[in-house]
Amino acid sequence: MGFEKKVAEAIENNREEILKANQIDIKVGKENNMPAALIDRLMLDDQRLDGIIEGVNTVIQLPDPIWRSKKKYGP
Repeated sequence: MGFEKKVAEAIENNREEILKANQIDIKVGKENNMPAALIDRLMLDDQRLDGIIEGVNTVIQLPDPIWRSKKKYGP
């Protein structure tokens, strides 16, 4: 199992803790007059976490680009 799968699993397995910590971050941001657009980008909910997990799983499915190029670098 690659690290990417472990990242997706860690997000899923720690969902409640992540969301609680995010609420603290949002509160602190508002108390410190963080612009609303940044607050929105910072805010996590179940839908956004699902999107992050889906994104990680999409990356897992991509072909590994390493060593596929025939270009040579260096002397």
